[in-house]
Amino acid sequence: MKKSLYFLFVLSILISTSCKSKKESNPIEEKSKIQSELIQSYLSAVSIYKMGVINVPIMTAFVDNAQKFATAYPEESIAPEYLFKAGILSMTLARTAQNKEDIAKYAQKALDIFNNIQKVYPDYEGVRNCIFYRGTTYDDILHDYKSAEIEFRDYIHKYPQDSISSILKDYLVNGIGKSPDEIAADILKKKK
Repeated sequence: MKKSLYFLFVLSILISTSCKSKKESNPIEEKSKIQSELIQSYLSAVSIYKMGVINVPIMTAFVDNAQKFATAYPEESIAPEYLFKAGILSMTLARTAQNKEDIAKYAQKALDIFNNIQKVYPDYEGVRNCIFYRGTTYDDILHDYKSAEIEFRDYIHKYPQDSISSILKDYLVNGIGKSPDEIAADILKKKK
């Protein structure tokens, strides 16, 4: 009798801890929670951005949630799309940052995201845009014209028939490293 009571006691403890651990680590619930946070942060970031407001905490929350989701569930078809949006938002944060450290931090995050998309999702339809936006980040934000040229030449090499390639070819010859005013002045000189 004493042994059967002891056995029932141990069995009840095992069952109760087993049930708790299943509730705590339910992968479907965890995935739903992360995906819900991702979507909520995206909707918040986009709605605020459409109003013309740059809210750094809300926008960085989306970027972080997109990276978290893609890291946890790389096989999900929406992962590269949300990562791409996070990369664009990181570029926006870099463009509007008030100091050099934040500009560099957000620009690097954008570059890392675009690199990750190309590496993990090479068949994603937006890969060509990742190459272009890396070049744009180097060119417009970081003013690293050598790296921008490498990215733009990579784009031209991979997508020679794309209409952007012909624009990039001309830009590499006549515009890289120049301000918009300098480019406009050069165009006016050529027309005369």
